[in-house]
Amino acid sequence: GAASPAPVDDVKQSALLKKYCEQLRDSAMNVWVMPVAAKPGLKVVLKLHIEKSGHISDIKVAQPSGDADFDSSAVAAAKKLKLSPLPAIAGDSYDVPIEFDTVQ
Repeated sequence: GAASPAPVDDVKQSALLKKYCEQLRDSAMNVWVMPVAAKPGLKVVLKLHIEKSGHISDIKVAQPSGDADFDSSAVAAAKKLKLSPLPAIAGDSYDVPIEFDTVQ
């Protein structure tokens, strides 16, 4: 059988989740203090494991920049985040990648 189209609710939830991730990234950028010595072209990708409640239970460096101070500054920013509960579509937990780079 053909896959039935997603219920409208799912579409709305997907949009909510996308917005949630965008807001999370904006918040992270607002609290992030980039190291003064950071070289141009650095980029680190973190993976945040977010619980249904909005609690960040795990922060991993998914793609290190090669600069330990730079990576640490991104992790420190992620630790400062206070998040609202996840949209229902995300289930019990959700992994969100966040990219920090010197092109601010």
